[in-house]
This record gives sequence, C-alpha cells and structure tokens, in this order.
Amino acid sequence: MPDTAKVKHREFFRRNGYLAMRHVLSTDFCAFVRDYARLRASLDPGSPDKQVPGAHSVYADPLMETLERLIWPRLEKWIGESLWPTYSYHRVYRTGDLLAAHTDRPSCEISVSLCLGFDHGEQKARYRWPLLLDPLPSSRPGTKKATVSCRMDPGDLVVYLGPQVKHWRTRFEGAWHVQVFLHYVRREGLHASLLKFDGRPALGAPIATRTHAQERQQRLRALMQTFADRQASDRANEGGTTKGDVKEET
Repeated sequence: MPDTAKVKHREFFRRNGYLAMRHVLSTDFCAFVRDYARLRASLDPGSPDKQVPGAHSVYADPLMETLERLIWPRLEKWIGESLWPTYSYHRVYRTGDLLAAHTDRPSCEISVSLCLGFDHGEQKARYRWPLLLDPLPSSRPGTKKATVSCRMDPGDLVVYLGPQVKHWRTRFEGAWHVQVFLHYVRREGLHASLLKFDGRPALGAPIATRTHAQERQQRLRALMQTFADRQASDRANEGGTTKGDVKEET
C-alpha cells in the first residue's frame, strides 16, 4: 500500500472512528472459512448469544483465532497503531435476524467485522445486508455526520471503535449470512495488560481459561460494570438509535 494511501486511511479512521476495506481476503479463502462455520453450526449449538438469540455463534473458535492473527499486522498498518488481539467471535445469521444498535465492551476497543459469505435467496443480485454505524461526532460545532451504511462482499471488512461507534443491522432478508468479528486493544492503552487476549493466557485458549487469575477477573468485572453504567447513561441521554440521513459507504 503506497504511503499516501496509508496516511489517508489513518486520518480517516482518526476523524470518523471507522474504516472500510475491500478485497482483503480472497473469495476462495472466505468460502473455505464460511463452509467451516456453517458445518460447525450444523454439528453443535455454539455459544449463547444475547444479541441475536437463536443464531449460531462461537467465542474463540481456533480457526477464527488464527484468522485474527492473520489480520493483526495488516490492521496495525491500516490504522497506524500497535495492538494486542483480544478475542474472535463468529455468527451465522438466519432469515429475520436483527442486530439492535449497540456499542461494545472494552475488549473490543478496535473491532473488525469481516464478511465471509452469504446466500441472499430470492433477493436481488446486488442485495447486500448493510452494517449501519454512527461515525465519531464532527469537531465542527453544529455539524452532524450521517449514519453510514457499509455493504460488504466476502473478503471485505469494516474496522471501527467498538465502544465508541454505535452500530447495528436491520432485519436480515436473505437465507443465511456468515460474519466474523475480530477484536483488539491498543498495546499502550490504559487497560491493555488486563484486556490482552480477553483475560485468557493466550490467543486460542477457551473461554474457561479467563478464570486463571482471580484478581485479574475481579478487576475486569469492575471495569465491565463501569463500562455498563456509562452505556446506560449514554442511552438515557441519547434516547435510542440515531435517525436521519444515511450515507452509503463505497
């Protein structure tokens, strides 16, 4: 990537809190990972998912954690920051699934939403299920940025500030859709040592290993409670999902 493109990407991310990247992974590679996720969905129940009840979701699948390692150095170059990976999470959406507007927990400081594949059934050929997000506020008083609609093909991704940028999806009209979420924190961040690997001993370790250090877990729970309180306050002040103009991300 030319230096001028790197500078533009980093400045755009700094100002808006998100960055859309096209053709990051090949369609063949995405098809392999997509088929793996759908096969796993047919064989086991996955992780309980409060955000999309009934959807097949998995925390820290070994293949997805390996994918997180693959994206890690590229992501650092795109946004110009040193990072630690925290965890991966993938989901197989079904017809009618809906993702409510939300922000993410502290372990998702820098998040990647990557499209692996879909079947949109009887929908038009160019139908793409959009990821909607509200960019960071403008630095100019009285100026409001439009909601952004990001439509992804397999291999495309969106990087965003998970705890700061509200994001959501409208009701899914296709047959199925596979998406993986790769989460990171800034290496020099205030809570990096606590959030690195999401409190696990290493990337790829199962969720049960997050209890390996009781003191760390207590600190993490306290941090999560503070974050939850802040989210509740923000929702009360904002009064729900942002409505207004929607900008198509191209």
